[in-house]
Amino acid sequence: MRRLAVWVVLLCGLGGVAQAQDEAARARSAFQRGVAAYSAGKYADALDAFNEAYRTKPNPVVLYNVAQAETELGKVASATAHFEQYLREAKNIPSDRRSDVKREIARLKKLQAQLVVEANISGAKVVLDGGLVGLTPLGRTVPVDPGAHRLVLSRDGYDDYAVDLNVPTGETYRVSAKLAMARAHAPVADSEEPRRPAAPPVAAAAPPRTEPPPRTEPPPRAEPPARIESPPAPRPPAPPAPPPVVARPRETAPPVVETPTIQRHRERGWSRVWFWTGAATTAALATGAVITGSLALSRSNEYNDPKTSAARRQEILNSGPALAHTTDALIGLGVVAAGTTVWLYFKTDWSVTPTPYGVAVAGRF
Repeated sequence: MRRLAVWVVLLCGLGGVAQAQDEAARARSAFQRGVAAYSAGKYADALDAFNEAYRTKPNPVVLYNVAQAETELGKVASATAHFEQYLREAKNIPSDRRSDVKREIARLKKLQAQLVVEANISGAKVVLDGGLVGLTPLGRTVPVDPGAHRLVLSRDGYDDYAVDLNVPTGETYRVSAKLAMARAHAPVADSEEPRRPAAPPVAAAAPPRTEPPPRTEPPPRAEPPARIESPPAPRPPAPPAPPPVVARPRETAPPVVETPTIQRHRERGWSRVWFWTGAATTAALATGAVITGSLALSRSNEYNDPKTSAARRQEILNSGPALAHTTDALIGLGVVAAGTTVWLYFKTDWSVTPTPYGVAVAGRF
């Protein structure tokens, strides 16, 4: 069982390497689509592709491209935030690019507007264009893109405060919201109405009309039901019970049980040589998959390094698919070999001593 545990751990490791390679490939594909869309002037498509690449495999370098696409779309507030995040998280940024990004941030801050939100109560949710900004009092200004916006403040027990804004470029827009307590509907008036009609039933002297006792004569007519009891006579049809004889076909089922004895006979007598051959093959395939997977990961990291030249990146892109396919093939063959080895483990008769030619004789069947 310890041997099986070792193989299971090895296969899990190979699965993790394959998943990481798949994520890197999908992120690289999305990034390339974003670059192509940006070059074609399709900035909305480029922004979607860059965001997809960052979600698949977060890389601070991609934030630079996200901010560029947002700048072209006029989303100056979010572009500023992504440029600042890029400067904080990305490593080894060239000094000239860092200077350019800082100048771009200063330019965008002059174009964006500032929103100040005040409220007469605390703890109210501030939602801007469907996104939660925080709770009152915010204690800060909110940078927004110039133009139309929808602001909503809400809290339990109060009516929502909603307003449409048109924030001008480069200015500070102040909103003073006054939330009113929600008016509770009093159910007292509704409960009084059913109480009034409850009195008339007392005044309705319907019971006194029961004076005509002659109406009690019909009860004797209950005698006919007693006569209906006689029909139980049809009980004789009970004899049709013999149909259970159909159970006879079950007697033919037992002969099928003979086949398992043949299988048990074949399960014994396997030589250990087959198991160790499968184990060696699985180990060789797993080692090859780990080596190729490690090479693929190192090249992926080299590709994402800002210091890597364009020629080297193109070389990595050309050789990457072949390396990834080789790794996938080795992993697939390794899984098949491991499954076969596990099957051989249970089929091997460990009481048999192998001979040089793979033929053995056991003293039992």
